[in-house]
Amino acid sequence: MRFSSAKRLIITSGIYTLTIGALGFGFWFISSNVQDYQTNLGQTVTKISSIETDFQRISKITDLLKTRSADIVRLQQLGVDRKRPLQFIETIEKIGHLTNTKIALSVTDAKSTSDSLFFGATIEGSQQDVRTMLALILSLPYQISMDSLSFQRADTGTSQGSKSILPTRLVLTMKVKTQQ
Repeated sequence: MRFSSAKRLIITSGIYTLTIGALGFGFWFISSNVQDYQTNLGQTVTKISSIETDFQRISKITDLLKTRSADIVRLQQLGVDRKRPLQFIETIEKIGHLTNTKIALSVTDAKSTSDSLFFGATIEGSQQDVRTMLALILSLPYQISMDSLSFQRADTGTSQGSKSILPTRLVLTMKVKTQQ
């Protein structure tokens, strides 16, 4: 079978058109995949640089923790030992003795949490001694915050001129950080 030149031209043109179409589709397919790969590569490079930055931060923190381990131990000792708060209680009682005040301490377990203890305290003495006692408690090397605080003045029937020597009563609840 011999094809006429017109038929050969049509068949050849059709084959070339299909070939060019297939090449165009192949080019489009490859270029879209290359763009996806470039996007994924950019995201991967960003994640890798983020991980490198995090690793550098972690290594700096690790080095700092190694060099400052003694300081960290001292900071942890600023908390009261949860199982043996006796040292803290003895310190408070010594301050009470030094300031000539009467002090009554009680541990308030109802409010205590896993990282802090609550101490109730009733302090009695002159107004100046009670204030000195309070200032000394707050200056202790523990993490202390006051949960509640109330001053009460005892009435002994003396004249108004001697208000400064009237006994003062301070009732407070301290929140003290415990050791971790």
